[in-house]
Amino acid sequence: GQLVYNLRMIRRKYFFSSYFWLNLVACFPAQAILYATFRVRGHVGAGEPFNPELIYPLQLFQLLRLIRITRIRFLAKSSLVFREWWERQDVVHAMLAYEIFMLTVVAHWISCIWSLIALIEAGTFGDALADEPNWISQWMDQSYVDGGINPIGWENDIERYGLSLFWSIQSITSIGYGNISPVTVAEYYFANFLMLL
Repeated sequence: GQLVYNLRMIRRKYFFSSYFWLNLVACFPAQAILYATFRVRGHVGAGEPFNPELIYPLQLFQLLRLIRITRIRFLAKSSLVFREWWERQDVVHAMLAYEIFMLTVVAHWISCIWSLIALIEAGTFGDALADEPNWISQWMDQSYVDGGINPIGWENDIERYGLSLFWSIQSITSIGYGNISPVTVAEYYFANFLMLL
């Protein structure tokens, strides 16, 4: 519990911590390197389109940044402002707020994974998404109404997110209306995993 002002000690402690190496790998400039490589080879600007699908594997480095979320609990507990706020709250209301926040975060993550499965299996969020067998194409065949929510197309990301969030909350709360259901093997495995939680 004491403040350290010596920059050399701070640098040494950070360098030997696991977060330094995690942050070093996570800040790998994958997009810049790939773009520069295409520019040197003459692909960009020479009529050949830049293929963003080549970036996807390299962006896995950036997913390592999510591991830093685990530090939020430690930082919140060590924060004087958070501690004072927590002490002034009624425990029941504070725990309710915490549970609602965690439910919202988990529902968001699950809905993002649910949409990602459709993207990976169809290869696009464009018009071809409706032609591939997946949960979105099944929903389009059974429940789509003209003028309603349309999850097809790259520009309709908010509508697609709303639909996948709807499925996520249904699954978490065990309501399950049945209008959005898994179709492919990966979707069934993910839905089974979610039900086991």
